Amino acid sequence: MVSNTEKIVYRPDIDGLRAIAVLGVVFFHAGLRFPGGLRFQGGYVGVDVFFVISGFLITSLLLKELQQGTFSLLNFWERRARRILPALVVVVSATLAAGWFVLMPDDYALLGKQVLALIGFSSNIKLWLECGYFADAAEIKPLLHTWSLSLEEQFYLFIPLLLAGLSLIRKSSWVVPMLALGALVSFGLAVYGSYHAPDATFFLLPTRAWELATGSLLACAPPIGQARLRSLLAWLGLATILVPFFCYAPGIRFPGLTALPPVAGAALLIWCGFQPPTAARQWPIPNRLLASRPLVWVGLLSYSLYLWHWPLFAFQRYIAYFPASRSVRLSLVGGAVILAWLSLRFIERPFRSPTLVRSRNQVFALSAAALAMLMFASLMLWQTSGALRRLSPAVRQIAAGATDYAFRNSLTAQDIPNHLMQLGTPGLPPKVLVWGDSHAMSILPAWKQASLPGLQRLMPLHPLWGGSSQANTD
Repeated sequence: MVSNTEKIVYRPDIDGLRAIAVLGVVFFHAGLRFPGGLRFQGGYVGVDVFFVISGFLITSLLLKELQQGTFSLLNFWERRARRILPALVVVVSATLAAGWFVLMPDDYALLGKQVLALIGFSSNIKLWLECGYFADAAEIKPLLHTWSLSLEEQFYLFIPLLLAGLSLIRKSSWVVPMLALGALVSFGLAVYGSYHAPDATFFLLPTRAWELATGSLLACAPPIGQARLRSLLAWLGLATILVPFFCYAPGIRFPGLTALPPVAGAALLIWCGFQPPTAARQWPIPNRLLASRPLVWVGLLSYSLYLWHWPLFAFQRYIAYFPASRSVRLSLVGGAVILAWLSLRFIERPFRSPTLVRSRNQVFALSAAALAMLMFASLMLWQTSGALRRLSPAVRQIAAGATDYAFRNSLTAQDIPNHLMQLGTPGLPPKVLVWGDSHAMSILPAWKQASLPGLQRLMPLHPLWGGSSQANTD
């Protein structure tokens, strides 16, 4: 295992890399188009860049503490609580408060359930379980973006125990092989899952762990000795992040192989910022660009900006009948930046400093109290069906229409009037196109039974409104 304490000294280029990642995500969600027709249609890969950064920084710090004999699991979780919880609690509380005025009962109750899942570090699991044809639209779920936070915290349940366990049994040399093996297995699962279980592959830790583990492996990497090679790899890393930002088409199979370029690009840029002892302390140009003041400033806002931007977009989509205009979307981005700055200035920094919350016991007590408050509010929403009584009787009657539906599933041939079993021209193989929504899907078994021998395929196409945009083949 390589010891390189310089790797955990403050790196402004890493804050710049955070800025690139969060801007990609925010501009993608805002659907903004730039001069020349450029769009951040693949900006969602910024989350993968965040995973690499997080894996690198956390593992570097853990390895340093283990080597110095100062590691403590309680210290680790105290740092995580100071870093993650204050801004998160404020954003979730603000989202619950806004939901009182904006959301209908069913959606408000669902928000409460999402908060409960977030408190248990399982947002990603709940969102995966909610995937499906009849699931609510993802773009109106105000806490959809917290899946990545839950996934990271799940990873950090294991990595400190792994590193501490190997150090305890004096097998620190196993760190790199075990991380590499875990990353390869996870990547293989991601590639397979992107074809066979895309929703689970997107949301769950086993198929995302390789991205965080890539950053963890960087913490054990030696610096690159040749300046020219560092420069070449840095440019390559920047390109493999930016090209997906602009070139990944909507509906691309992701993650899996398609996640490899941005993950590799983030790793290369971090790696190229290592300085060997004998080299001149001169970063490659891409790293110097990332260390520029504007990008560093955005990078410092990145966590709060990530937290605040999505609830704003989700609530706007929820209350608007038509898609937001460009000016509205730009205003939402600007509002998210302002809220992020306020969050950094008055929430993140004060709580990270020991001057405001001095002891570990205070950190854990405040964290427990805040989470208990959110849990109580969420349980109340669940038990009161989304605070139904806050609405007038007329609005409640309208809201009840959301569950006022009934239709029959899986009809058989006997359910067809007069048992009309002959379809098409006798003797010729039939060709049938079923065009409709879930009601059309429900009658497919009956069509199959009623069809002439030789009918092999029915192709249900969903309508242009609602449902899936992909054709299913049965």
